[in-house]
Amino acid sequence: MADNFTTTDASSGTVTLRASDDSTAKSAVVVSSMAYPSQTMTRTADTNAYAANDSVNSSVSSPTVMTFTGCARANGMGGSIEGCELVIDEKNTTPAEFHLWLFNASPTATNDNAAFAPSTGDSNKVVAHLIFTAADMSDGTNSRLYSAVNCPKVFQCAGGTTSLYGVMQTRTAYTPASGITYQFTLAIRQET
Repeated sequence: MADNFTTTDASSGTVTLRASDDSTAKSAVVVSSMAYPSQTMTRTADTNAYAANDSVNSSVSSPTVMTFTGCARANGMGGSIEGCELVIDEKNTTPAEFHLWLFNASPTATNDNAAFAPSTGDSNKVVAHLIFTAADMSDGTNSRLYSAVNCPKVFQCAGGTTSLYGVMQTRTAYTPASGITYQFTLAIRQET
């Protein structure tokens, strides 16, 4: 009788399978598994308008880079970004459009509301950029939900890390509310 296998759990990296004919445990190699790293960034406490292509960040003088941990299963490995959701906790009058730039090593952060202009060295660290458009935006009662429109994106982390590093940029001009938060959640199919 041929073995009939059933997958029990793909999250651990090794899947235990049970054969129907003799009930002995079988092993298999996981080809991929899913991960959902998330980061929330709170912008500055002002309502200064952004021009198109400005950096959106947490500070006008000491900005930080978002770190998405656990993007790869092991240091230096990669995968495919299958999707990304962006939730903004404020419903502004005019929907805006954004980029999320992802790097395999932490870039120099750009001050909030300054033109996003990475150095050549930082540009060489880019592994993906995700686009969020008003056409793919949905209004909630007190928030806006965007889905990235240009997935999947294949990436590889740098040696020594499983993280990707994110910087947010406006694609269009808009006036934000004070101190609002932007939450990005990646949907990653990790290679093994």
